[in-house]
Amino acid sequence: MQARTPLEAINRVCEDLGSAPIKARDLAAQLGTIEDEGASAVYVNVTIPGVKKVIVSQDPDTQEATYVEFMVDAAGQGVTPKVLQDHYGKPKEVPRVHAEQARSVLYPTKTRKEWRFMCTVVARIRTEGKALDRGVVESIAVRREPR
Repeated sequence: MQARTPLEAINRVCEDLGSAPIKARDLAAQLGTIEDEGASAVYVNVTIPGVKKVIVSQDPDTQEATYVEFMVDAAGQGVTPKVLQDHYGKPKEVPRVHAEQARSVLYPTKTRKEWRFMCTVVARIRTEGKALDRGVVESIAVRREPR
Protein backbone atom coordinates (compact mmCIF):
# COMPACT_ATOMS: atom_id res chain seq x y z
CA MET A 1 0.00 0.00 0.00
CA GLN A 2 1.89 3.05 -1.17
CA ALA A 3 -0.48 5.92 -0.45
CA ARG A 4 0.30 9.32 -1.90
CA THR A 5 -1.55 11.29 0.79
CA PRO A 6 -2.45 10.83 4.46
CA LEU A 7 -6.18 10.69 3.60
CA GLU A 8 -5.60 7.97 1.02
CA ALA A 9 -3.67 5.92 3.60
CA ILE A 10 -6.35 6.49 6.26
CA ASN A 11 -9.12 5.36 3.91
CA ARG A 12 -7.20 2.20 2.99
CA VAL A 13 -6.50 1.39 6.64
CA CYS A 14 -10.17 1.94 7.49
CA GLU A 15 -11.10 -0.55 4.77
CA ASP A 16 -8.51 -3.08 6.00
CA LEU A 17 -9.61 -2.77 9.64
CA GLY A 18 -13.31 -2.83 8.80
CA SER A 19 -13.50 -5.68 6.32
CA ALA A 20 -11.87 -8.48 8.35
CA PRO A 21 -9.38 -9.10 11.14
CA ILE A 22 -5.83 -8.36 10.00
CA LYS A 23 -2.59 -8.98 11.87
CA ALA A 24 -0.91 -5.75 13.01
CA ARG A 25 2.40 -6.84 11.51
CA ASP A 26 0.79 -7.46 8.10
CA LEU A 27 -0.93 -4.08 8.12
CA ALA A 28 2.27 -2.36 9.26
CA ALA A 29 4.25 -3.98 6.43
CA GLN A 30 1.71 -2.61 3.93
CA LEU A 31 2.25 0.90 5.28
CA GLY A 32 6.06 0.99 5.32
CA THR A 33 9.13 -0.44 7.01
CA ILE A 34 8.70 -1.94 10.47
CA GLU A 35 10.99 -0.08 12.88
CA ASP A 36 10.12 -1.85 16.12
CA GLU A 37 7.57 -4.28 17.51
CA GLY A 38 6.28 -4.85 21.01
CA ALA A 39 3.47 -6.77 22.67
CA SER A 40 0.95 -3.99 22.10
CA ALA A 41 2.15 -2.10 19.02
CA VAL A 42 4.17 -2.14 15.81
CA TYR A 43 6.07 1.05 14.90
CA VAL A 44 6.41 1.88 11.23
CA ASN A 45 8.57 4.25 9.18
CA VAL A 46 6.52 5.44 6.22
CA THR A 47 7.07 7.35 3.00
CA ILE A 48 3.62 8.96 2.97
CA PRO A 49 4.10 12.71 2.45
CA GLY A 50 3.00 14.60 5.55
CA VAL A 51 3.25 11.60 7.90
CA LYS A 52 6.24 11.20 10.26
CA LYS A 53 5.44 7.80 11.70
CA VAL A 54 2.65 5.27 12.07
CA ILE A 55 1.85 3.20 15.16
CA VAL A 56 -0.27 0.07 14.68
CA SER A 57 -1.77 -1.05 18.00
CA GLN A 58 -2.55 -4.72 18.39
CA ASP A 59 -4.51 -7.04 20.63
CA PRO A 60 -1.77 -8.74 22.70
CA ASP A 61 -3.54 -12.12 22.53
CA THR A 62 -4.43 -12.29 18.82
CA GLN A 63 -1.96 -9.76 17.36
CA GLU A 64 -4.87 -8.31 15.34
CA ALA A 65 -4.65 -4.63 14.48
CA THR A 66 -7.12 -2.59 16.52
CA TYR A 67 -5.96 1.00 16.08
CA VAL A 68 -3.63 2.82 13.69
CA GLU A 69 -2.25 6.27 14.49
CA PHE A 70 -0.71 8.51 11.84
CA MET A 71 1.64 11.08 13.35
CA VAL A 72 1.31 14.10 11.02
CA ASP A 73 4.30 16.37 10.45
CA ALA A 74 4.12 20.10 11.14
CA ALA A 75 3.29 20.97 7.54
CA GLY A 76 0.58 18.30 7.52
CA GLN A 77 0.62 18.15 3.72
CA GLY A 78 -2.68 19.98 3.58
CA VAL A 79 -4.43 17.92 6.28
CA THR A 80 -6.44 20.56 8.10
CA PRO A 81 -9.60 20.35 10.19
CA LYS A 82 -11.51 21.73 7.19
CA VAL A 83 -10.11 19.07 4.84
CA LEU A 84 -11.11 16.36 7.33
CA GLN A 85 -14.60 17.80 7.71
CA ASP A 86 -15.06 18.14 3.94
CA HIS A 87 -13.94 14.52 3.49
CA TYR A 88 -15.67 12.78 6.43
CA GLY A 89 -18.44 15.13 7.54
CA LYS A 90 -19.15 17.13 10.66
CA PRO A 91 -17.01 15.98 13.60
CA LYS A 92 -18.03 15.31 17.17
CA GLU A 93 -15.66 16.70 19.79
CA VAL A 94 -14.61 14.56 22.75
CA PRO A 95 -14.40 16.34 26.14
CA ARG A 96 -10.89 17.25 27.33
CA VAL A 97 -9.53 16.74 30.83
CA HIS A 98 -7.20 19.77 30.60
CA ALA A 99 -7.58 22.87 28.45
CA GLU A 100 -3.91 22.60 27.40
CA GLN A 101 -4.47 19.23 25.71
CA ALA A 102 -4.99 18.89 21.99
CA ARG A 103 -8.66 18.49 21.13
CA SER A 104 -9.86 15.07 20.01
CA VAL A 105 -12.61 14.94 17.43
CA LEU A 106 -14.42 11.95 15.93
CA TYR A 107 -15.32 11.88 12.26
CA PRO A 108 -18.07 9.62 10.92
CA THR A 109 -17.12 7.06 8.28
CA LYS A 110 -19.22 5.07 5.88
CA THR A 111 -19.12 1.40 6.79
CA ARG A 112 -20.01 -1.18 4.18
CA LYS A 113 -22.71 -3.73 5.08
CA GLU A 114 -20.39 -6.67 4.48
CA TRP A 115 -17.70 -5.37 6.86
CA ARG A 116 -17.32 -7.19 10.18
CA PHE A 117 -16.30 -4.01 12.01
CA MET A 118 -16.98 -0.28 11.95
CA CYS A 119 -14.22 2.25 11.55
CA THR A 120 -13.85 5.53 13.44
CA VAL A 121 -11.46 8.33 12.48
CA VAL A 122 -10.14 10.38 15.41
CA ALA A 123 -8.04 13.52 14.93
CA ARG A 124 -6.00 15.28 17.60
CA ILE A 125 -6.06 18.99 16.83
CA ARG A 126 -4.00 21.64 18.62
CA THR A 127 -5.89 24.94 18.81
CA GLU A 128 -5.35 28.45 20.07
CA GLY A 129 -8.69 29.44 21.55
CA LYS A 130 -11.97 27.91 20.49
CA ALA A 131 -11.72 27.94 16.68
CA LEU A 132 -11.36 24.26 15.74
CA ASP A 133 -11.13 25.04 12.03
CA ARG A 134 -7.94 27.09 12.57
CA GLY A 135 -6.21 24.33 14.53
CA VAL A 136 -3.23 22.19 13.53
CA VAL A 137 -3.78 18.46 13.07
CA GLU A 138 -1.18 16.57 15.16
CA SER A 139 -2.32 13.03 14.52
CA ILE A 140 -5.09 11.05 12.90
CA ALA A 141 -6.10 7.65 14.20
CA VAL A 142 -8.23 4.93 12.67
CA ARG A 143 -9.97 2.75 15.23
CA ARG A 144 -11.66 -0.61 14.65
CA GLU A 145 -15.03 -0.83 16.42
CA PRO A 146 -17.35 -3.81 16.92
CA ARG A 147 -20.64 -3.63 15.03
